[in-house]
Amino acid sequence: MDYAGTDQGLTLKAAADAVLANAQANPDISEFKLLMRGTNTNLLNESEIVVYRAEFQGIPFVFANTIYVGRVKTVQVITWRVTKELENKDREAHLDFGRGLVLMPSF
Repeated sequence: MDYAGTDQGLTLKAAADAVLANAQANPDISEFKLLMRGTNTNLLNESEIVVYRAEFQGIPFVFANTIYVGRVKTVQVITWRVTKELENKDREAHLDFGRGLVLMPSF
């Protein structure tokens, strides 16, 4: 969680851009490839999801990140799996994990 939100001028797009920029700038990450990016407006709190493949210290991973930007806080939910290919089970695991997330009213 980061103590920055829309009250400080942070947008959902900027937060998602930062997630991707940080992953690409990490010197331990290679073979970066964006697999999916989109905005989810079907939830109480709008979110953006970014899914990418990367090798970390030679090990292939698929990372799924859902970003929520509130008034004063930003939350990033990350799930990952050691694999070279994105599969439907990765999507389901990420969504299932996210369903258990509760954002408090002060968010």
